[in-house]
Amino acid sequence: MFGEALLAPTTLYPVLTEALFASGILPHYCVNITGHGWRKLMRHRSAFTYRFRVLPPVPAVLSFMQDACRLSDAEAYGTLNMGAGFAGFFAPAEADAAISAARRVGIGALHAGTVESGPKRIVIEPLGIEYQADELQLRD
Repeated sequence: MFGEALLAPTTLYPVLTEALFASGILPHYCVNITGHGWRKLMRHRSAFTYRFRVLPPVPAVLSFMQDACRLSDAEAYGTLNMGAGFAGFFAPAEADAAISAARRVGIGALHAGTVESGPKRIVIEPLGIEYQADELQLRD
């Protein structure tokens, strides 16, 4: 039921950051993916292109919301987290260790893509979606 799905506990990520630091893994950048959906990744001050090649599974409640609201994939990923509640960016040599640390504390994780030098944008290759910096619309 939709109401029951909305009452499911939220994953909290301090346990993940503690596990990373205990393992000596220091993220370069971390961000919750909530309001503004995946566009929120562009909050980093530097100009980077975040290129995603693998996507997490979309929870049933978010699929239902996308369908019920008639959202395109671009609208859904630009507004909702679509199964990615938190993103951590690591040195390539530490990616597998970071994923292992997350899984040890019960948080699903995957190596979803790469970060490249600017322009500031997000490319979700499997869906053909691209967001530009001016689409984030942050308040001052």
